[in-house]
Amino acid sequence: MGNVMDVIIVVTVVGAVIFFGALISIGNERQRKAIDLLRREADDYFKQDLRLKRGAAAQAVKIEVPASWLSTVFSKAFGETLALTVDHYVTEPDCLVALDSVGRNILFTTVPPDNLKRMSRGHKQSRLGVGHPLLPLRRGLVVTELNILNTTPLFDLELPIAWKKLTGGQDTLADQLWAYTNF
Repeated sequence: MGNVMDVIIVVTVVGAVIFFGALISIGNERQRKAIDLLRREADDYFKQDLRLKRGAAAQAVKIEVPASWLSTVFSKAFGETLALTVDHYVTEPDCLVALDSVGRNILFTTVPPDNLKRMSRGHKQSRLGVGHPLLPLRRGLVVTELNILNTTPLFDLELPIAWKKLTGGQDTLADQLWAYTNF
């Protein structure tokens, strides 16, 4: 009788541990989702606040030297001062290849990382052809998002003007830019 009771107690304790572990995991996942949502809402709030505050300055947006503008905004977002030169532009998906003073590639795109991952998923080589600098996405690339919070308050107004000049006439409605580096 003692053995049966010990087995019942062990099974009950193990079941309770598993049950409470599952409850904790579910709670942690809910909390993570809530924190992610809060972060996105805070970012959106601050972006909208900046858009409202800069009203009059928006009329005077001009980009005279787009490569210099790109160097400035990337340096602010990346946290390191780099002088960039534009190398070439590739389409589908849009990708601007720039080089720093050491010769390292920095790939700029208006396509969000999740969309690039979907384009690249399951392909050893890009379905868009060999030689596209972004696809397939390589492991170890560092993604830096450039937006009005980490560059300049007028970034979303400057980007379409600069992008058109940098890419030889390609229009964009994007208000964010992503930079891919391997350093």
